[in-house]
Amino acid sequence: MLVPYVGSGGAADVGCGASPSGRSLEIVFRMRDGEQRVSPGTRADALAIVCARLRALGMGGKVSAFGGRRLRVVLPYPEQDGERQRTIEQIGATGQLHFYDWEPNLIGREHRIGGDPRPSAPAGPLSRARREWRGAGRDPDDPAYARLIRSGAFPTARGAAKLASRAPFDTVIVSERAIGGDGRIVRGLAPGWYALRDRPALSGADIVDPRQETDELGLPNVTFSFTKEGRVAFEQVTRAIARRGQARARGPVTLREAEELSGHFVLVFDGEVKTRPIINFAENPVGIDGRTGAQISGGFSSVQDARDLATILRIGALPIKLLLTSQRMIER
Repeated sequence: MLVPYVGSGGAADVGCGASPSGRSLEIVFRMRDGEQRVSPGTRADALAIVCARLRALGMGGKVSAFGGRRLRVVLPYPEQDGERQRTIEQIGATGQLHFYDWEPNLIGREHRIGGDPRPSAPAGPLSRARREWRGAGRDPDDPAYARLIRSGAFPTARGAAKLASRAPFDTVIVSERAIGGDGRIVRGLAPGWYALRDRPALSGADIVDPRQETDELGLPNVTFSFTKEGRVAFEQVTRAIARRGQARARGPVTLREAEELSGHFVLVFDGEVKTRPIINFAENPVGIDGRTGAQISGGFSSVQDARDLATILRIGALPIKLLLTSQRMIER
C-alpha cells in the first residue's frame, strides 16, 4: 500500500513498505527518460513496479520517491557481495524485452558478415573483423568468440555505436555474451556488440505467464505464453524467417543442411541478447504455432539468474530508466 513519505529534499512524495531496523542497505537511483518520459504518472508506475520487485525478493524494506527524479530503497543489509549486486540489479533493471528477426536488422559490416546464415562469409569484411578483435585483445580463434565474429559482432560497444551513428534510421545497441559448446555462458569472456535496426517484432507486452523451468539439456530457462496479438505476431515473424531459409535451398535438403540455411529469431532483454535460436524451415516450414509459447534458454549463468528474469518479466517493465547513483550501509 502506498503511504506518505517526505524525502531528504523536503518534497513530499509516496512510498511503500516500512524501513527495516538495524544494519540496512540504502540504494538511490536517478530516474531518466526511457520508453517514456519521466512524469508524475511514470514516476508512480515505476515506484509501484519497484515495490513489487522488492516484495518478490522477500526481503522487506522501504521504497520512496523524492526530489522529482530520485528513488530510494532501504532494505535489510545483504551480507554477501554477490547478493547485494543481485538485489541492485533486480530492483533497478528496466525489464524491457524485445524480439527481433535477426538477419534483416543487422546493418553495415554486420549484415555483410552475418546477414546470411550460411557458413561462408565475405572474406574481406570477415578478415577485417578478425583483425579488429585481435587488436582489442580478443583471440578470434577462441570458439566462443568465433561464433560472435561470424555473426558480425564488434569487440567493443564503441564499434557498434560508431556504425549506428551512420545509419539513417533508428538503431539500438545490444550485447551478446560468449556461449560455450555446452550452451552455457563462458565466464570471464567479454561480450560482443551489435548495432541493430530498431524494428522489434514483439515486446514484453506480448507475453504472459513467464516461469523459470529447465530445458531438454537440463539447463535453466524461462518459458512463457503469448497474448492473442503476440501469438499472431510470433507466427508471422517465424513464418517469414522460415520462408527466407527455404528460398536459400536448392532442392530437397536434410535437417542439418536446413539448419545451416535457416535464419535466427532473437530475444533481447535490457539490451542483451538472451537467446538466438534458428527457425529451421525443414521442421517449421510455415513458422511456429504461437499457441505453444516459447522459451529463453542458453543465456543464463545460474538457475537464480533465470528465476530473476522470470520475476522481472512477470511483474513488468519500468516505463523509465533507473540510474544507480549511490549505495551505502546505514544503521537504523
